[in-house]
Amino acid sequence: MRIYFKILKFFFAVHLFMMSFVNFSHGIIIDRLAAYVDDSAITFSEFEEEFRKFNNSGTDITQKEVIDSMINRLLLVKEARKIRFDSHSEDELINHYLDIKIRSRLFVKEDEVVNFYKKNIEQFKGQDYYLVKDQIEEYLLEKEFNDILKKHIQELRQKAEIKVLIKDK
Repeated sequence: MRIYFKILKFFFAVHLFMMSFVNFSHGIIIDRLAAYVDDSAITFSEFEEEFRKFNNSGTDITQKEVIDSMINRLLLVKEARKIRFDSHSEDELINHYLDIKIRSRLFVKEDEVVNFYKKNIEQFKGQDYYLVKDQIEEYLLEKEFNDILKKHIQELRQKAEIKVLIKDK
């Protein structure tokens, strides 16, 4: 039993000795906050990495557009998790959510496709309607999807507490 206390005293003394080298009066800033959405944070290093990716891809995008994109993505992920979706990646999670929430409800009527063809017939360079029908339908579905997605994100943003802490350069 005495040896146990001697060993314990030794480790306690070593611990006190090591702690004397730690200066508790100065905190270390590991990362700054770029933005927060409700109870989730976007760090400055995450933002910089995303901004760098866009710049390296040759896309001319502002810092505000990048942070807005990151916020929108975070909101979509949170919504997907509320519905209890689970996926291997965030991209897969978002796509699954958008498939169920938006794409499943999209529909383009035949007369909409015909009207689009008639209004834009010069763009099709004399091609028969039936040759371009699928293309037009795909375009109209994508346009409708983007319109609904934009409205959905606006609704999510209105419900969330969002604070952006970086300034656009």
